[in-house]
Amino acid sequence: MNWFRLAVSIAALGEPFRAAIQRLRDWGVHGAEWEAVGELAPDQLSQSARRQLRHLLEANKLSAAGIRLPLRRGLEVPEDLEARIDLCRKTLQLAYDVGGRIVLLDPGQLPESEEAPARRWLQDALETLGRYGERVGSVLALETGSTPPLIWRQFLDRLQSEGLGVLLDPATLVAHGFEPEQAVGQLYPHLRYVQAREARRGSRTHPAEEVPLGHGHVDWVGLINALRDAGYRGWLALKRQPGLTARRDLEEGLRFLRRFTG
Repeated sequence: MNWFRLAVSIAALGEPFRAAIQRLRDWGVHGAEWEAVGELAPDQLSQSARRQLRHLLEANKLSAAGIRLPLRRGLEVPEDLEARIDLCRKTLQLAYDVGGRIVLLDPGQLPESEEAPARRWLQDALETLGRYGERVGSVLALETGSTPPLIWRQFLDRLQSEGLGVLLDPATLVAHGFEPEQAVGQLYPHLRYVQAREARRGSRTHPAEEVPLGHGHVDWVGLINALRDAGYRGWLALKRQPGLTARRDLEEGLRFLRRFTG
């Protein structure tokens, strides 16, 4: 049984969008991940352009796996917050229009203290966006960052929004000292997207660093089994930082993942 749908983030390819989509088709993946910036930002895409983008994906037998929205500041920062919330709304609508329905977001730091003002700002913003996502049919998949996964689980349990979920990134988890398999068990009711990234843990003399899949401290057999046990059936999206070897790393990463996913 094929539990996962493989996708690739095109950001590291360094190619025009159309060429990157054609490359993903040749690689035989199911979906594309990209950033909502530049000519692909919501304000730059008319309804006609959105239909054309969706047609381009379908013509290459791809789906929009996830649309990543980079923010200059998190949703826990009150300055100009409404503008960032509005941009998130527009991107949720864009995701629905192109058939993807998942927006990937680093929402900022979730304070562990329930009394922290930043936590209230973040909660209010996410409640607003969760309601909007439910209305338009899209989901905001949130990166967990350095906050313990269990804190995110408790936070999202309280919000109870179908428009909010979690993006599980094993590289980020490893870099912050968490175990990805354990995080799956803690976050599984809210899992909406899994980023296939690899990292080595840091030490006193060397910071944690991203590395090609299979060359770090992620236990991929354990992680894949944990996802299956949790009943996750969704995107497994390969992502790599731009660099001279990024394209080769992505191709090798796909071969690596296919050993475990069929």
